[in-house]
Amino acid sequence: MKFDAIIFDIDGTLWDATNASARGWNNATKSLDIDKKITEKDIQKVAGAPFDICVEYTYPGLQKKHPALIEMLSKYESDVIKKEGGDCYRGVREGIETLAKHYAIYLVSNCQDWYLHSFLEHCDIAQFITGMDCNGLSGLPKDQMLMRMKEKYAMEHPVYIGDTKGDESSAKKANMDFIHVSYGFGEAEQYIAQCGSFDEILRYLL
Repeated sequence: MKFDAIIFDIDGTLWDATNASARGWNNATKSLDIDKKITEKDIQKVAGAPFDICVEYTYPGLQKKHPALIEMLSKYESDVIKKEGGDCYRGVREGIETLAKHYAIYLVSNCQDWYLHSFLEHCDIAQFITGMDCNGLSGLPKDQMLMRMKEKYAMEHPVYIGDTKGDESSAKKANMDFIHVSYGFGEAEQYIAQCGSFDEILRYLL
């Protein structure tokens, strides 16, 4: 099966920044005197959703009491991630470079714009990316970002690669094939392939 474009999700697909995010969020809540610590697992539960939804799910009702919560979480998280980054999954840097010789490579994520650029910097793959979008840039849900990207770049047969049911649903709404990565943060039910490592993604696509 030949695709004319590959679109990647980021969190749980290309890298894992949950440790850095959790530390940033805990720094933020400490500064606001909120007595609630979270873990990497808490971040993984909401990974892939827009930032405001992640915050409400993790800290239900606290935004009314602390109006600056979202702003502070973003600030403290960015302080940690810009400095330390996340962990790019094994084979991602080399794999993206290899895939870019055969396919146009794109990124679509529900992350914030600063997060997208931090990811590109730390994983050093910006030169291989043809186009990208994120919720922090466009304000759109993932399925609409995928549809807009499909139209903008005149894609005929793109494939979206992600790790959650949300990614699966977004690909379906955008009328795209979906590849699920089982090493990520979530599960999926309908996909054309399921890969347990980035090397498996390469073997399938090449």
